Amino acid sequence: MQYCFEQGFNNVLLEAGPTLTTAFISAGLIDELFIYQAPTILGSGLKMIDDLGIQNLSDRRDFKLKEASVLGEAQGANTRIHLIAAGVN
Repeated sequence: MQYCFEQGFNNVLLEAGPTLTTAFISAGLIDELFIYQAPTILGSGLKMIDDLGIQNLSDRRDFKLKEASVLGEAQGANTRIHLIAAGVN
C-alpha cells in the first residue's frame, strides 16, 4: 500500500475473497465497501469476510450506508450496497 501511495495512487480497488478482504479490514485499509448481492441463495459457501477476531463491541468496524440500489430488472436484479467506514466523508 505504501508503494501505491508513493506512486500517486489515492484509491485502490480490492476485489478479493474472504482471506484478503479480512486482512485489509483488520489492517484498517478499507474505508469503502461495494457489496453486490444476487437474488439467489445457494446454501454453504465462502463467507464475504472471515473472523476479524472481534471480542468486544468496542472493537467493531462501523460502516454507514451511502447508497443502495437495484441493478437490472425483475427476478434477475442484483442489489448494490455502498458502505463508507464511520469517520470517513
